[in-house]
Amino acid sequence: MADVRYGSPVASSGSYVRLTNALHCLEQMPAAMAMIEKALLIDPNSADALYGKAKLLFFEKRYEKANIYLTKLTSKKEHQKALYLAELIDQLVNG
Repeated sequence: MADVRYGSPVASSGSYVRLTNALHCLEQMPAAMAMIEKALLIDPNSADALYGKAKLLFFEKRYEKANIYLTKLTSKKEHQKALYLAELIDQLVNG
């Protein structure tokens, strides 16, 4: 894995999520997607990373893929932003 040296992560999942958000704001989508993938490698269950991945996929209009990540979050009904984004995707896809 690119971010693991000698068994220790180079940065936390949260650091990569913050980099993802910054790159997304700069409209650097490929770099943002690479950063969120690194966040998910470090912590595949991170709510912020899962939501970040769903949000990037949403902006790329890859709604079905986005829903995969949102489903992981919305099953617990705890992540309000994920619930909202899932509802928005449903409206866009199903009218």
